[in-house]
Amino acid sequence: MKNRKYIKILTSSLAFALVAVPGLAYNGLPSPERAYQYEEERASSTISGKIESKDDSSFDVDGETIIVNEATVFRKNGEEITFGDVSEGDEVVVITSKTAMGDLRAVSVEVSADRDD
Repeated sequence: MKNRKYIKILTSSLAFALVAVPGLAYNGLPSPERAYQYEEERASSTISGKIESKDDSSFDVDGETIIVNEATVFRKNGEEITFGDVSEGDEVVVITSKTAMGDLRAVSVEVSADRDD
């Protein structure tokens, strides 16, 4: 009789573990793949103006700080350039997306052609 009770408890516990634990393991956070996809799905915005300031990982345009990373594409006159080629005072058109932390990240930066060209 005692063994039946233990078997019943063990069976119930096992059934609970099989059903509930996978649900508890899901914490509501997206997988890394889904997080990247979600970031790309976010509405992008376009900011244009002169670069007011610049450091190693970001620049300011029209009062907005925009971060850059290795995925940011920079172009001038249709040619790909690097972040190092961009200077304060350059006129730019920046397509941004919002990061999970709410920061603006540059997806692409088009630097206007020099007027002397």
